[in-house]
Amino acid sequence: MGDVWDWVQQAIEHNREANNGLVLREDGWCYAIDYALYLQYAARMGDRDLFESLIEGLERVFLVSSQSDTNSDGSITWRVKPGQDREATGVAESVAFLAGLFEAHRRWPDIKTERLIHTIFNSYQRHQVKGFEGKWYIRDYYLYQCGSFSTTGFLFNYNPDLFFKMGELLEQKEMTTIATRSLGTLQNNHTSCGLFHLIYDPGIASHYGSSFHFSPNGLIKAADAAEIAISFATSDSERAEATLDLLQAHGFPITHWFSTKDCLPVKAENSGPGQLAVILRLSLLLGDSSFARSLLEQIETILRQEFIENPAFRNDTPNWTWDFTQILLALSYLKDS
Repeated sequence: MGDVWDWVQQAIEHNREANNGLVLREDGWCYAIDYALYLQYAARMGDRDLFESLIEGLERVFLVSSQSDTNSDGSITWRVKPGQDREATGVAESVAFLAGLFEAHRRWPDIKTERLIHTIFNSYQRHQVKGFEGKWYIRDYYLYQCGSFSTTGFLFNYNPDLFFKMGELLEQKEMTTIATRSLGTLQNNHTSCGLFHLIYDPGIASHYGSSFHFSPNGLIKAADAAEIAISFATSDSERAEATLDLLQAHGFPITHWFSTKDCLPVKAENSGPGQLAVILRLSLLLGDSSFARSLLEQIETILRQEFIENPAFRNDTPNWTWDFTQILLALSYLKDS
């Protein structure tokens, strides 16, 4: 798959060259998640030059510094566009950046990188709160213009495996505490068949009883379930394996949506290459090499047919930068398997 891998990275680099080092989607916004995934890729591949160039963009564009607003200071804005005001913090995006920074600091111990880790983590901590009946959770975002936090929380905002590792290496009790609470939150919202109740919302108690957790319309994306399972694959491999087992139980093509009610796939559409790349990461983490090979073949086939051989792919798939950075990150895991 080497030629396809090279083509994917070249597409991302051409995008950066045209956009002052950033990664822009077709709507003109630079989304922090795309950039953070690429930063993770650079760190995991040991490409320090690429990593340093991405750090420059992180500090210049995404990292918010404010002496007047403590809640925004040190936060990551979820997307940026020239001429547009910052909208809100990106909590899942902060976790993605922390994963890349921690991997880099593990490889190349550096005071500057460690300082960035602490800065972003401190902002992340400010999103934690005790909700209804004292339930701890991470709020989804902070609105810069309004100066207020959301009341909802998504399971993407947790990564216990990362925070356990960070707490151990950096000797930070706060990180270990967050990791322990995060693990409990994910375990409590993992269904018996391997899916998740995706959202915590204290405002829905009258409709959903006392759990306050639900998935909109009773559906969850296959890649979202895989992404959450990745975050605790080391801490609770049994539950992560249950998620992987469900995702591969119905064969290829892997559907985009699963029902949390009956745990069956909803055959409205199939998972795209970036979504398959997330599932690939989970399979590699759990050592399922056979399923990983099948996923690689699927990804390569889709890339060749829908992207490499399609000059109009940017118009057909406006979020292609997310797909490509997910693919690159998954291939960095393949290198370690």
